[in-house]
Amino acid sequence: MNLTSRERGARWQRLSLALAAIVVIWGLVLPRLERMPTVQARIKHLNENGIDPAALFYSDHEGMGRWEASIRETQRQHPEAFWSQLPKRSPTE
Repeated sequence: MNLTSRERGARWQRLSLALAAIVVIWGLVLPRLERMPTVQARIKHLNENGIDPAALFYSDHEGMGRWEASIRETQRQHPEAFWSQLPKRSPTE
């Protein structure tokens, strides 16, 4: 692929613009959003409940074992929960 110096310059310009946009968003916009009351309330809620929004899977979360045990106990006490045991239908239905 033979690029002219003008085309190379245009590519470098687009790359520079994209990097500048990332720096502005990451360095200016996101920190200001973090200071907004609604975002502060959400962050507080996540921290108080031990929720890690960066976890890739819920199984990565420390509380997963406790939550699984709670669900299993609910299923044991209420077999109809979570469709674990659907009621049997009569042949006439």
